[in-house]
Amino acid sequence: MRRVLLVAIIVALALALRISHRRQATEPLLAFPPYDDLYHAKRIAWTAAHFPHALEYDDDRRAWCPWPPLYDLACAAGARLAGAATDAEVYETVAWFPPIGFAVFAGVVAMAVGWRSRAGAIAGTTAGATLAISPYLITTSEIGSIDHHWTEPALMLAIVAATVHAYRSGSRAEAWQRGAILGAVIVIAMFVQPAFLAAAALAFTSLFCLGEAKAETRQAPLIAGTGAFAIAAVACVLYRTTRPPGYPDSAWFLGWTHVAIFAGAAVACGICASFESRKRWQTRGIALIAGALAALSFPRALDALPDGIRFFRGDPWLATIIEFQPMLRDPSRLGTDLANLTGGAALAFVLAWQAWRHRTRRILALFAIAYFVLALSSRRFLVPGIALFAVSGATVACDFVNNRRRTLGALAMAATLLPPLCYDIHAIARPEPQPASDEVDLVRAALALRSLPPGRVLAPWSYGHAIDVIGRHGVALDNFGSMPDSAGFRRNIEALLSSDEDALASYCHDQSIRFLVLPDPTIRLGAMSATIGIPNAVYAPSSRRAQSTVWWRAYKGRGLTRFSLVMRGNVQVWTNQ
Repeated sequence: MRRVLLVAIIVALALALRISHRRQATEPLLAFPPYDDLYHAKRIAWTAAHFPHALEYDDDRRAWCPWPPLYDLACAAGARLAGAATDAEVYETVAWFPPIGFAVFAGVVAMAVGWRSRAGAIAGTTAGATLAISPYLITTSEIGSIDHHWTEPALMLAIVAATVHAYRSGSRAEAWQRGAILGAVIVIAMFVQPAFLAAAALAFTSLFCLGEAKAETRQAPLIAGTGAFAIAAVACVLYRTTRPPGYPDSAWFLGWTHVAIFAGAAVACGICASFESRKRWQTRGIALIAGALAALSFPRALDALPDGIRFFRGDPWLATIIEFQPMLRDPSRLGTDLANLTGGAALAFVLAWQAWRHRTRRILALFAIAYFVLALSSRRFLVPGIALFAVSGATVACDFVNNRRRTLGALAMAATLLPPLCYDIHAIARPEPQPASDEVDLVRAALALRSLPPGRVLAPWSYGHAIDVIGRHGVALDNFGSMPDSAGFRRNIEALLSSDEDALASYCHDQSIRFLVLPDPTIRLGAMSATIGIPNAVYAPSSRRAQSTVWWRAYKGRGLTRFSLVMRGNVQVWTNQ
């Protein structure tokens, strides 16, 4: 009964923190953050109206959506089941999915982590409460934050649990069954967010490399891996071959690249399982070579591989986005970074040391340490990583208490819980203004476009989803950046940086662009140039190059002959005459 009460408190705490900062809005659509959440709202509403079909090629954007459809399909199905009929009702319904869903998830983790242990109350409280109060997780799962990131902690822990379950397989039949479960979990995760390919790679490493010395105990995990990655490969093949003509073949889109990787993993596990009675490391080496050759046999996958590698380093657009920047390098965000990592990230290394006596905990330690390293290189991996850090810290605290080292257990619990708790207290005592002024200007410009005639809009990429969804105008650039078409992205950015008014007007005519949306160039010009690899300093406000651009001359009132001003303010709207 006491544990049930603790779980209920954690659920209530998580929910309260996520519904306390609802945006004030005059219509349901404006309650969403004006970024990726808005495009999810558009896609979910469209999918609910055309269920079970998902919006893939968007005529407004003249581009494909790089997100797989499962998340938006699930949200649309949930909205329909809840009785939502109109777009406004769909928006109002799905806005509640993140806080409610995440609060329930925190409670489930608290119960699952602490239910069987003698120190269950400590373990469950540490894991569940850390998930409930971590600032980054609050931001990504508060009411209205319908970007798919709030599902990632649950999907991550599901992959870890399924990997551990497959690793513990005994007989061959049991291995195939548990491999099927792992394969299904990987497919679900990949069809929500293809970045879970990193988690799938760690699942492969766990089953392929962490087996016991005895052949009879290490063959079953390899069989499970064979089945799991074969299922994932087949699912990706079925998805890719059923896409309409023109669907892109790039690492950003779920397709042949992922088929190749999963097929290679299945081949490697299968060969290793078939010849596991022979010399262990020789067999593994041969199996890895065979798996690599199988993956490279997909020519389209090989062509897309460089784009996938640029996800980690080398893409100038991603380098300008806070979400994809390294942690612990920006002094202004150091406190937030430390609070989100929690002490659980450090305790993952303690867990790795303890794991030599408990083989299945090696898997949790491997995932946690790997995501700690990935999160240091890119904040993009932090959201699923926090779940691993929370469970790692809870596991270490529980182990110390079970081994009668209660002082160490209390310290481990405090190290995991105190950083996010202190940050939350600070944030409540000194709240930041919401929404930020640039969001207000962005939304105001998008609303102004509603009253203007139809026509495509060229604006900085971060304005794209707001103009598309709130402003109801097609866009040449949006928050998907260079993902749908890197060459087209560069051409549009170069057009924004143009200093030749006639050339810009001709480009707009050729691309059917009717409106320019221009914020303050002293803030935005350098940021736009950086997205295509031109250093910010080249377009610094004091530079002649910046002041010669059409953007600068228009905003500073120097007059244009080919464009006319439609809306004044911090964000200006111009039309191509």
